[in-house]
Amino acid sequence: MRNEGKNNSLCRVLKDQIQAAVISNKNRVRSWIYGYNEQYGVVVISKSGQIGQIIEISGLKIALPAAPEKCFSRDTKQSEQYWERQEIPRDLAKIQSIFQWNEKPKEFKDRWVDYIEQEFDYREQGYWFMNNGVDLHYWLTLYVPAMV
Repeated sequence: MRNEGKNNSLCRVLKDQIQAAVISNKNRVRSWIYGYNEQYGVVVISKSGQIGQIIEISGLKIALPAAPEKCFSRDTKQSEQYWERQEIPRDLAKIQSIFQWNEKPKEFKDRWVDYIEQEFDYREQGYWFMNNGVDLHYWLTLYVPAMV
């Protein structure tokens, strides 16, 4: 085979891109700045000032956000831990525009505002879940299906 013995993975985790002490110190003071970090040669996609794993995708080195202390797990058995699309609540799925939302009564909006804010938080900060015993960020499942 032509590529025998080569790692053909689309994505790999970089363990030594940045010293652990540097990551720890900068995470403690939340000093990682979103965007390209020329000093360490990584793109920081965390907006919290803290980073976690550093991965490489086709030569691009990306510092992922730090994983939260708790992430979604659909089961305690590793073999049952995987991404599962969550259905939008039926009442919200019927709404097709901001105009329809604005026409809804206050009680309806009050009932769903926490859910909607949580979904926006997921968009901004990521959605973390367990996949076969490993913490994963939703960004990985969207763009790096080989890791899931």
